[in-house]
Amino acid sequence: MAELLKIQNLLIGYNKALTTHINLTATAGDIICVVGRNGTGKSTLLNTLAGVIMPIEGNVYIDGNEINRIKHTERSCIISYVSSRLDYLSNIKIFDLVAIGRSPYTNIFDKKSENDRKIIKQYLEDFDIDHIKDKPLYSVSDGERQRAMICRAFVQETPVILLDEPTAFLDYYSKNQLLLKLSELALKNKKCIVFSSHDLEIAFKFVSKIWLFDKNKVEQFELEDLKSGNLLETAIAFNFNCSE
Repeated sequence: MAELLKIQNLLIGYNKALTTHINLTATAGDIICVVGRNGTGKSTLLNTLAGVIMPIEGNVYIDGNEINRIKHTERSCIISYVSSRLDYLSNIKIFDLVAIGRSPYTNIFDKKSENDRKIIKQYLEDFDIDHIKDKPLYSVSDGERQRAMICRAFVQETPVILLDEPTAFLDYYSKNQLLLKLSELALKNKKCIVFSSHDLEIAFKFVSKIWLFDKNKVEQFELEDLKSGNLLETAIAFNFNCSE
């Protein structure tokens, strides 16, 4: 299958590089978990892939196009990002928050078409938040708020979706259900989903690849590697020693 996301000789960081050169690839249908200790650069990598911060060196390509050469107005049609911070106004309704995802496709008046509303409704149902769509953000749980943010990213209908700690506010059952839904949608809708997580034993059940931060390197492991069990033990060891 052709590469959808290609990371080539990438150095990430702010004033100095956090890693050696990163070379990774992903295809449509991949769901990838980014693993590593706190402070190793997981969020920095996601921010770099999203174009929020510039790479120190190297390139990121989506479907053959270099991300930092794409206009911001066009970039929002090919990549969506949900950070670990939930900064939206607390009085916005869930429906209106999710509907923001259609903004790259609407006119200057942000008028939603029948197709836009159909897409919004479908993903509200997919993420089980249709019943709270008229509630303001401040009145729902952290888990519901997180699902609404992820739903907004899917409504944006980009081929690449980046999620920073998407299971952080969910209970055990809800974490399983969310990752199951993400894996189903990645395959069904040909999305490439990259997310960071500390819930490794759950995440490993649903992913196709792992990007493991090991000291100052980032290594890629395929599904076959995950089945051995050794990678899971290694990753959990890294994760549980995150204070180092």
